[in-house]
Amino acid sequence: MTRLTAELETMQEQTGRVDKFMGLVDRYTSFDELTTPMLNEFVEKVVVDERESVGRYKRKQRVDVYFNFIGLVELPGGPDTTQPAAAEPPKEKYVAANTSFASPGEYLSQQTGDSVSLSFTEVEQVISKPLLYLIRAA
Repeated sequence: MTRLTAELETMQEQTGRVDKFMGLVDRYTSFDELTTPMLNEFVEKVVVDERESVGRYKRKQRVDVYFNFIGLVELPGGPDTTQPAAAEPPKEKYVAANTSFASPGEYLSQQTGDSVSLSFTEVEQVISKPLLYLIRAA
């Protein structure tokens, strides 16, 4: 009985909050300009999450708007931003055989790890050219 009474009180409280919000909506059904007092009546808080990099030039940032009386409203059919998007695998690039990028391109295509770490000597071997002309001449 006490559990049902608590649930009933919760439902009545939620109904009261929705009624208050609908009163605000009815008051501002038609307006020509969005003003600061209107925003203050509707918006409780705005939460801005940290910006994420998606790819090389794209950024993604989640912004949640909490309305007075009803809280955060999730729009149906919107993108699910609770899970970070998986990064797209890098696309394979073509490197022409008759360019100076051919040997590094071939070397990098043979690598299986996510990163490559090479010493100067190893880089010189891959590109078949010395990197430090002045130091070697001295």
